[in-house]
Amino acid sequence: MSVSCGIPHESVLGPVLFVMFIVDVIKLVEDCGLTLHACVDDLQVCSHSTQAQSSQLMSSIVECIKLAQVWVASNRFS
Repeated sequence: MSVSCGIPHESVLGPVLFVMFIVDVIKLVEDCGLTLHACVDDLQVCSHSTQAQSSQLMSSIVECIKLAQVWVASNRFS
């Protein structure tokens, strides 16, 4: 079957293109001061704070989400 877009399942290019994609996301999350765990096709963003710093952490998370939304739109993933 011909594929008009995307990457065929089990393609040799799949892992290479995924790594190229994920590097930008990892940098974006780290620039927000958060930690990212990546496994196969799953991303988990996490961090920790004291109760006194919780509002700052929430601000960082919100900012990271906004930046991720911009990145998604600019890379035509939305």
